[in-house]
Amino acid sequence: MVNPFQPGRLSIGTAALGGLYAEVTVADAMATLERAVARGITHFDTAPHYGRGLAESRLGDFLRTADGAGRLTVSTKVGRYVRDLDQRDAGDIFLGAPPGESVFDFSRKAVAEQLDQSRQRLGREFIDVVLVHDPDEHLDEALVAIDELTSQREAGRVGALGVGTNTASVVSHLVDRVDLDVVVLAGRITLLESSGESAAKRCRDLGITLLAAGVFQSGILAGGVDAPFDYGPAPESVRTRVIELERVCSAHGVSLQQVAINHPRRFTGVTSTLVGVRSADEVDQAVDAISLDLPDVLWEDIDLLRARFVQRSEPQTKGQGEQR
Repeated sequence: MVNPFQPGRLSIGTAALGGLYAEVTVADAMATLERAVARGITHFDTAPHYGRGLAESRLGDFLRTADGAGRLTVSTKVGRYVRDLDQRDAGDIFLGAPPGESVFDFSRKAVAEQLDQSRQRLGREFIDVVLVHDPDEHLDEALVAIDELTSQREAGRVGALGVGTNTASVVSHLVDRVDLDVVVLAGRITLLESSGESAAKRCRDLGITLLAAGVFQSGILAGGVDAPFDYGPAPESVRTRVIELERVCSAHGVSLQQVAINHPRRFTGVTSTLVGVRSADEVDQAVDAISLDLPDVLWEDIDLLRARFVQRSEPQTKGQGEQR
């Protein structure tokens, strides 16, 4: 059976609109979403965790008034339950969002409640795609959540169902146990990380729609060596790799950001590249980048460099380590 959910080659993530790393005004959030639709984007990914409901609420406010909103699809997530707090945590990464914390609960009752709250924020009774959110340490519980999502789909309240994760092994674990329609895999099919490439092949073979997210590895492949890497400071080895990648891209007259956006498209199992944005300008940059036809010689140079990365990372055997 053909998977009914087939987004365009570029989809938009809304974590930044929930204040990830920097506060975003309501006006800027609405302008960002408006520009995305104007540039042909039809799918938006969100979650209660993003700004503890703020991203969903802003997307919902936009969808209530947007022209042609009926042709736009939305994915949200369950499992990371939002709990209110009286004061903001010192390490809070969602700026401008209400204070609170995300806790995990994949029980059927909690999933049903989470979905009802998401429906209110999004202003949609029917949710196109629902994903279990970061179930890495809760794989058995995630199966319970998927049972509830299956029931919701049978009742006509949910469309496609799947998983959103940062870990390729989680994808392999779940697709071998349950029928999934969609996978959102973040940060694992990038210029710095290849562990998700086998997951892309598996999704292709099973007819699962795969959205490659986190293509900038939390920012460093777009914002330079001082930007976050996997949600934290980049180690020196990663900073060195980014500088080398920038050098290759510059030699071909393109930016590292443009190459990073296009890299997942090289794998046939990837249906869409999912990019987080916080401004109309960032939408334009993403759409313009995905429209580029980058030459084969660029990719040959990138692949040679990435192969050297792997060689440097391989541990030495005992015999090799003892050589002088």
